[in-house]
Amino acid sequence: MIEIREVHVNDWEDIKNLLESVVHEVPPVAVELEPLIMKGERWLRDFPKGDAGLFVVAEVNKKIVAFCYLAVPKFYRPVAYIGIVVAKEHRKEDIGIQMFYHVAEWASSQHLEYIIADVWSWNLKSLKFFEKMDFIEKTRFKDKFKGGEEEKVRLVKKL
Repeated sequence: MIEIREVHVNDWEDIKNLLESVVHEVPPVAVELEPLIMKGERWLRDFPKGDAGLFVVAEVNKKIVAFCYLAVPKFYRPVAYIGIVVAKEHRKEDIGIQMFYHVAEWASSQHLEYIIADVWSWNLKSLKFFEKMDFIEKTRFKDKFKGGEEEKVRLVKKL
């Protein structure tokens, strides 16, 4: 049974373990999360709350196996940026889908109009996931990656 709930600061060790398990995957799928490991639990404390963001985890048998966040930028209120991380051994269980619908419901209740996902172009599984969730590719752009630049795909979903 999957339980989706809001994150707590005392979830840090479990989230850290999840982050560490995915940042070193080949090809890299979540390399931008590496600095968050260094920030530690402060990242969870400082994450936008209220109408500025939502951060949830998914538990299976009381173990955190995924997290999802929406961050609402102050400068452009109708939009939220999404990030989803699911432990590799749980990726075929529709946890990401359940988490997406959970945060999308919150986004709708906040009168947001769009959710944006920025995904590395080589992360084909993530691109396929967001396309399955009816996100549409809007643009491609370069982003910093290990001292250089690589391509990201911006996907957008209208709520």
